[in-house]
Amino acid sequence: VSIVTFLGDGRCGKSTLASRKICGSDRIIFPVGDTGEPVTAGIDLCVVPSWGAGSLVVLDCEGGNNPAGAIRSAVDLVAMLGSTLTVQVVWGQMGEGQLQQIGQALAARDRLMTGTNKGLPAQRLLLVVNGCHLRYSAGHLAKTFLEVHTGSESARNELRANIKRAYEQIHFVTVPHEMDPAFQDKVSEFQRAVAEHCSPAALAGSSLSGAQV
Repeated sequence: VSIVTFLGDGRCGKSTLASRKICGSDRIIFPVGDTGEPVTAGIDLCVVPSWGAGSLVVLDCEGGNNPAGAIRSAVDLVAMLGSTLTVQVVWGQMGEGQLQQIGQALAARDRLMTGTNKGLPAQRLLLVVNGCHLRYSAGHLAKTFLEVHTGSESARNELRANIKRAYEQIHFVTVPHEMDPAFQDKVSEFQRAVAEHCSPAALAGSSLSGAQV
């Protein structure tokens, strides 16, 4: 069983990306909307055959940072506890808030687990910029996680250190606007990244069954 969680701000296209991951087309699996009102409440879930043997569980979380909707960090926490890959989505461009949302959820998780993650499967993180309008360099992810902040910004180093400690791998992809000539290629790159980095849930080297998960 492989488990992928989609989280991020409201109205950033999480549900659309999650649907594209499942069916590889424009077909919409998870509900979406075109207004400022929130659509997903809590966590929507879909189980499909995995790329190899077993099953893929896709968790589509309600968005945060929406003044018209609820902002419940417990939703992200519950989804992250069981997932092997967290896909954190923002719209337009990468920002510090993207890291802060992950850091807040990790802090809540650590409090719940009394400072240990021994009861969790190995986890990976995929940062996604949806509707991206910038050209990021190949080294941008590494630069993002440099712990070089001083003075009043030194807390940003701790945030980065905590994220790197929590995930065995961190990756980064962008998906441009649908009118961009590179859109389909970038969607395919995103789909490959999820398939490659969403590993089966395992503890102590042993794969977990659906019932165990």
